[in-house]
Amino acid sequence: MKTFLTNRAKENQLAWAIDFADWGENDFADVIFSDEGAFNGGEQFGTIWVTREPGEQYIKDCLVRKFKKPTTIMVWRAIGGDQKSGVMIGETESWGKLPLKLTLIKS
Repeated sequence: MKTFLTNRAKENQLAWAIDFADWGENDFADVIFSDEGAFNGGEQFGTIWVTREPGEQYIKDCLVRKFKKPTTIMVWRAIGGDQKSGVMIGETESWGKLPLKLTLIKS
């Protein structure tokens, strides 16, 4: 099983926490934290294995759905001090490409 965080990532997080352990609320008021996420619709990524007996290739439980145009929805938001950004949502035709358009949803 693959671990969620590598040992190096854990060490980096601990070092960051130690470096800023004495910071208070006012110190973080000028810092902006942001994160993004992607949600895939219409396609499963990676290799999909289906085990079946001879003659079962068209049984519904032995098939994997395919879509002509898979969609990835990308979401981004930031927070800092006592403020937060709106949610930015973008749709793209494939993972790793820039969104076709971005929509700002106000908080």
